[in-house]
Amino acid sequence: MTAAGSAVRPAWLNAGTRTRDYLEARRALDEGRPVHLALGDLPGARFWTWYGGMVRPELSRRTSAAADPSGSTAAAPQFPAPSGRVAVWYSSGAKSTYTLARVEHLRPTVLRYEDYEPFLAPYRGEGFLPLILAAASAGMGFSVAYLGVERNDLVVGAEPSTWRHVERTPAFIDQWNHFHPQHRLRSCCRDLEKEAVVAALLDEGRSFSSCHRRRSGWCRDCHGCLEAYYSAKATGRDIGFRLTRSVFDQVHTGEYRPYVASDFRRNPRNDLQYLVRLQIVHGLTFEPDRDCEGEG
Repeated sequence: MTAAGSAVRPAWLNAGTRTRDYLEARRALDEGRPVHLALGDLPGARFWTWYGGMVRPELSRRTSAAADPSGSTAAAPQFPAPSGRVAVWYSSGAKSTYTLARVEHLRPTVLRYEDYEPFLAPYRGEGFLPLILAAASAGMGFSVAYLGVERNDLVVGAEPSTWRHVERTPAFIDQWNHFHPQHRLRSCCRDLEKEAVVAALLDEGRSFSSCHRRRSGWCRDCHGCLEAYYSAKATGRDIGFRLTRSVFDQVHTGEYRPYVASDFRRNPRNDLQYLVRLQIVHGLTFEPDRDCEGEG
């Protein structure tokens, strides 16, 4: 079952809804502005205390989410009552493809970010989606929404530019569920590292694409293709394509080697440690003569 968006702004994103309040607060944090939320429940306020302190700790004293500042809980917008329905956010990437394959028996409603992109894109900021998707599916009344979030023990949180990456880890799902038990998030790959997800999909013959430029297939010339290629190579799988030399030089020569030489500090996207782990755990080697074909 699928749910398609439209050219009309969804009602759950109108002003005065909790989804809109959450997304406006997230955008304010992303832009470095103070956040002041008037919520009608203590769990919602505590979630924002946690989230604001985690992703922008330098703004923690300027982030406030009051449970009932007006004295009337009815004045504060709430998420709709849970409907009992199940949804899965699907993008054709490895994690969402793996997740959809494991929940198809539940007959979930399939949601796609691109169907709502015209309305949600202004809130995306740095590009991380879990909070946006969580607030959207809760606004639609789904009791459970599945996301493709994998295990990531090496996500870096010590640098200001990397705090917000917590959204991409199971820790975010746990905190969301703790404070929003009626609109829960789940991930079928939360205990699997990325290369294990890719290996499972290739073993099962499932089509997927983590390409940053195409919604299907592989351009072979982007960071998403490079990660997928080395995820497969590290576990002895053939993903069916080779990289361009240009993306190899850009990522391995221009980013990865300087990252290692910097004592693992030059990591602007908070993802180069994944290649380190593949080398340590799986003995991955970077071999441009074998890994690359063409200039891109």
